[in-house]
Amino acid sequence: CPEMSGDPVANEIKKEIPTLIRTKHMNKEEKEKITKVLQEYPQIIKRENDRLSSTDLLKHKIRTTDENPVYTRNYRYPEIYRKDVQIEIDKLLENKIIQHSNSPYNSPIWVVPKKPDASGKKKIRMVIDYRKLNSKTVEDKFPLPNIEDLFGKIGRATYFSAIDLASGFHQIEMDPESVPKTAFSTENGHYEFLRMPFGLKNAPPTFQRAMNSLFSRIPNVLVYMDDIIIFSDNLDEHIKHLKTVFERLKQHNLKIQLDKTEFCNRELLFLGHIISDRGIQPNPAKLEAIAKFPLPKTEKQIKQFLGLTGYYRKMIKNYAKIARPLTLALRKNRTLVIDDDYKKAFETLKSLLQNSPILQLPDFEKPFILTTDASNYAVGAVLSQNIDGKDLPISFASRTLNRQEENYSTIEKELLAIVWACKHFRPYIYGRKFTIQTDHKPLQWLHNLKEPNSKLIRWKLQLADFDFDVKYVQGKTNVVADALSRNPPEEQHLNALETSSPNPEEILTEFLSAPSPENSDDILEDLARALNITTEDDNENTTAEDDNENINAEDDNESLQTQHSQESSNSQIKIIDDKTPCINVEKFQIVLTRGNPETKIPIDRPFNKTRYNWYTRYPYSNDIDEYCLEYLQPNHTYGVLCSPPIENSIDEQIYDQIFVHLSNIIKDKFPTVKLKRYYTKRLDITDSSEQEETIQNYHVGKTAHRGIHEVYRTLTKRYYWPKMLEQITKVINNCSLCKEVKYERRPIRQVYEITPTPSRPFERLQGDILHYNGKQIFTLIDCFSKKLYGYPIKTSSAHEIVTSLEHYLSLFPCPKTIQFDNGTEFKNGLVENFLKYNNIDTHFTTPNHSDSNGLINRAHSTLIEILNIIKHGKDYTLNKILRLGLIAYNNAIVSNLKMTPNDITFGIQTTTYAQDLVLEQKVKEYHDDRELVARAIKEIIEKEKETRTNRLNQTRENIAIPEGEVYIRDKQYGKAKPKFKRGNYSRETKLATVQKKSFKVHPNLLKRPRK
Repeated sequence: CPEMSGDPVANEIKKEIPTLIRTKHMNKEEKEKITKVLQEYPQIIKRENDRLSSTDLLKHKIRTTDENPVYTRNYRYPEIYRKDVQIEIDKLLENKIIQHSNSPYNSPIWVVPKKPDASGKKKIRMVIDYRKLNSKTVEDKFPLPNIEDLFGKIGRATYFSAIDLASGFHQIEMDPESVPKTAFSTENGHYEFLRMPFGLKNAPPTFQRAMNSLFSRIPNVLVYMDDIIIFSDNLDEHIKHLKTVFERLKQHNLKIQLDKTEFCNRELLFLGHIISDRGIQPNPAKLEAIAKFPLPKTEKQIKQFLGLTGYYRKMIKNYAKIARPLTLALRKNRTLVIDDDYKKAFETLKSLLQNSPILQLPDFEKPFILTTDASNYAVGAVLSQNIDGKDLPISFASRTLNRQEENYSTIEKELLAIVWACKHFRPYIYGRKFTIQTDHKPLQWLHNLKEPNSKLIRWKLQLADFDFDVKYVQGKTNVVADALSRNPPEEQHLNALETSSPNPEEILTEFLSAPSPENSDDILEDLARALNITTEDDNENTTAEDDNENINAEDDNESLQTQHSQESSNSQIKIIDDKTPCINVEKFQIVLTRGNPETKIPIDRPFNKTRYNWYTRYPYSNDIDEYCLEYLQPNHTYGVLCSPPIENSIDEQIYDQIFVHLSNIIKDKFPTVKLKRYYTKRLDITDSSEQEETIQNYHVGKTAHRGIHEVYRTLTKRYYWPKMLEQITKVINNCSLCKEVKYERRPIRQVYEITPTPSRPFERLQGDILHYNGKQIFTLIDCFSKKLYGYPIKTSSAHEIVTSLEHYLSLFPCPKTIQFDNGTEFKNGLVENFLKYNNIDTHFTTPNHSDSNGLINRAHSTLIEILNIIKHGKDYTLNKILRLGLIAYNNAIVSNLKMTPNDITFGIQTTTYAQDLVLEQKVKEYHDDRELVARAIKEIIEKEKETRTNRLNQTRENIAIPEGEVYIRDKQYGKAKPKFKRGNYSRETKLATVQKKSFKVHPNLLKRPRK
């Protein structure tokens, strides 16, 4: 035991140290050395009843958006905890962690029961709810350490210690100005914190800042919040490192909790992982929780499971690929389907974690190996090092591909995996020489140098920061051997290739591993020549046009296993120029030449495809038919014929004959294949994202949002890819600006529907307001008898409408239904309550669609004519004109019913005196058979409706309103304003929503949906 000092407290602590530290895992030497070094620093040890000191490193300040006090009423908590709360308060007061307060601030407390201790005594944790204060607190942007970076620093350490600070937050003082903001209350008083409390928004960044300033320059120390890890290669070094840490704690008056501190461990639990000299493993407790996790059946449960397993994703190879069925279930508008793939992914992740490999801690003195791979849906990588003759993993990484990346070719996905993996593991490999291992040869992807936005340039610049070698490891399929076995070349051809062609693999390695992109162009030219492909500078001698190879993954896999070598030497291949006509149908290309003997040459194409070029000087040879039938694929839908510039009429006739001949072959044998003829050389765009970017560039930038065919005609002069018109149509039809601003040249004219027909008078009415000569008339029309009623009103107010309805109901029976438009004079509480009181149903038409109220609108036009005739040359008042007009209207015969509205309504014909005696008998007969007449009238009305509807619908169409985004005609637009406004339509509610307002919408007011 070291010599005792004059401080009795320190001497007492020194004596207690052997009983306070955990030594069961230590041998004698380790125990003696740890005890000795701790006894040298009794000042840093806090016992249970010692007062907690504070550090001078910094003070915590609460910066709020304003100085208005935050006050929240106290929560009620169980009576049984009140004594425990007061004990906790007294303890905090005694340690001068809190003090009594007069602050206007207040945050409520809550009590959380803790697990019983070893003696079985129950304890509580007093929690202060600072959420309202935190919402006004300005965020401290100080970053927490990256967990991967922390693990990367440990290396091959064999000794670990974990120091626990005693109530770490409470060892940091509050800034005096911020003390009142921490106030809280119990039933016995109002208090505020002098030390930094738990629960404050910026408390973790403040604590991390303090720890970083304390230990940032000390080697072999990791700090993550209150977890302080010391690691060393041997015991003596470990003791030295501990002394350095203890000295720094002593200088800044910080205390540690010995009973929670681990010394001289050979393995250590840190941030959910077990760290040892063997590497990193998951925490067994976490693995147990994962093993017991039930099959997730809700979105929340899926997120919980993926969050739990995702924390250990670096320990699972191809995690993203395996978890894809689970992640797909989280996509928008996806219904959760628990199928076999879903269950398999869930069980596989659980199983792999239970048997996860031990990851090695990186040794930065040794080179790294980065192995990459790609599938149709994900990319993955393994960072490893050669240790004792074995490649042992340091970390696995993977991610799923987005929808755009899923359309990449196989080679693009493999190269994407390389670029992404280098970026992901940059902290390990940057500035160090390392090796990239891939089972795929990304050679021909580099052909597309002609593209201004080529991924080649972007990815090349990203890889230029790294120093690496590319090593190709053999995969399950030997592609080259397979190709040679299918088409064995003659010996002389192989020799010609060996002597005349540079090695593409060597060129690619040089390109990828070049320290800077300065010589990129030279390397690419060499590579282009090696691969027999075209770059921008190859103007004199070029191959036939590139064709787009954008096909699905199944074609990719098939092509991988069927790459053909050249059947003849380069000396037999004719140099093709722009004057050479060629047929280009996806994978198969026929090149017509003048003079060379016939030969068929399979040429390796970009993206693992093979193009078969067949050279012939006999355009009418039967062999053309044979090879067309052999190689043309009926599922390919586009073909291209490149013809030369016309030199004379004879050439023109020859090439026309060639075109007709080959067109007939294709049309006869493959009717689904479209053969097109072009006279200019065009540029292939193979990447779907660049295709869309090109369309957008011309549509938005160069043609000012012109239409589909204008953009198509412009692009076809320079570019080619399959289904170009279809893609242009899709892009332009989805342009939101075009939908809002452009006129609807072919507006929707929805078919008319036959409305319900009433079976008697006074059953169904339509109501509206007629504006006549500066005055207003409230009108009603009977949908059965066509009888019209009118009431002059002073204003179009709800009160005037109710008064008019009262007048009507005082003379006639209550109708079942009244139909109005959406005017506020009808759609209000006063009118609705009046009609509801009289048991009258209300129906409102679709906004801005007058056809829905067509009956009364037609009656208005007739009534206006009658009123104008009556008024002509007279000085009558509106009331008199209206009375005379209604008499004339209601006594005029309705053409299709052959009766007047009054006849139908009352069963009495309006006649002159001379006619009374003649018609008396007919009126009596009408009364006797009134029901029969009503049925006859209804049949006439229904037949008339059907006839009229069928006639009008001959020029109309039935269009279903699309679910989701729609564009609605804006009635307020001017010439310089958008014609349509964007909204959303729900089939379930049949309502459109614009700016959070929902309303009915008629299809005729929508912009025609385009596909």
